[in-house]
Amino acid sequence: MVKRAAAPKVTRKHVARAEHERRQRNVILGAALAVTIVVSGLLIYGVLGNLITPVATVNGEKLPTGEFRGRIRLAQAEMINQAIFSDTVDQLPARLADVETLGQNVLNQMIDDALIRQEVERRGETITEDEIDDAIAEAFGFYPDGTPTPFPTFTPNPTALALASITPTVTEGPTPTDSPTNTPGPSPTATATYTPIPTATEYTEEAYLENFDLTLDGLDTQFNVTEEDFRGQFQAQLYRRKLFEFFEDEVPRDQEHVNARHILVDDEETALEVLQRLADEESFEDLAIEYSKDETNKERGGDLGWFPRGFMVQTFEDAVFNAEIGLIPDPVETSFGWHVLEVVGRENRELDEYSHQLAVQTEYNNWLIDIHLLSAIEINKNWLDRVPDPPSLGSLVPPSP
Repeated sequence: MVKRAAAPKVTRKHVARAEHERRQRNVILGAALAVTIVVSGLLIYGVLGNLITPVATVNGEKLPTGEFRGRIRLAQAEMINQAIFSDTVDQLPARLADVETLGQNVLNQMIDDALIRQEVERRGETITEDEIDDAIAEAFGFYPDGTPTPFPTFTPNPTALALASITPTVTEGPTPTDSPTNTPGPSPTATATYTPIPTATEYTEEAYLENFDLTLDGLDTQFNVTEEDFRGQFQAQLYRRKLFEFFEDEVPRDQEHVNARHILVDDEETALEVLQRLADEESFEDLAIEYSKDETNKERGGDLGWFPRGFMVQTFEDAVFNAEIGLIPDPVETSFGWHVLEVVGRENRELDEYSHQLAVQTEYNNWLIDIHLLSAIEINKNWLDRVPDPPSLGSLVPPSP
């Protein structure tokens, strides 16, 4: 018979040591759990914080990160849509990969939109939900009242991926004038034409709503764009149009015009030579034909005709509008060369429609520049981290034939 070993005697010292070791294990486990909770909390806070905190603040108004991300997704959808219909799909990957440029453009647009909305509301106006509804219907080519109203183009095509194509009403910055010899051309505001798809039946409200739902469904499933994002673009455009209408009413149609002529040469030395020959009473017309690089008017003796402010580059404009009638004694340098200038006449004249629109556009652009300088604008330093990744092009772009 095997004799069992005696059980070790448990002393008070053993019990105390075991209790001490148990407490140490609990402390270690508790600390590890606390660290895990803290790290998880920081990660969650970082993700949620990016979504909750504004991407920018404009005069105290917070621009939400969610709206920023939604507008970028809309811009990505528009980029893909335009590439498909302009047959430039091969350029898409590089354009979509440039998230910094796209994000910066959208952020600038949102800041401008906030400033414009604040100004319109300061003037006592606002954009209603009904106005947004009407603008969307018109963009889809549905006019319940039978009278189309000009509006920026949105060309929905539910059979072609239901992608959005939204174009702002007016330009975002000052519009440069390329040459002092430019003549009036098309309207300065970009307004494309909506061409409805031919149909054998009347375009009813039911058909419009079906197209609208298809478009929203495509934007949602393919780009995670919400109806709120979609309507927000139209609201921003309507506020821009509203502010532009204010300026249309405020910019006078009767403005100072100058009648001038010029001789454009390459360098100051040649310009001084022309001035000396004019001082010797040679003909301005003959010297324009002999010297001027401006082929559009040299055969007319350099005659530019009558023009208001806003048609010429700034240096040129300042010279002729601030000078007395007669030959300007010093040549004027612009990016095009050196100008010998003569002011032939000055008087107030009524602006034609194109000139008035250009004056309104100039006033609008100048206001936008000034309001940026006068406003409190804070941009979140981490805004770039909030730009969503580009969408996968696999199912969005049709295969090449």
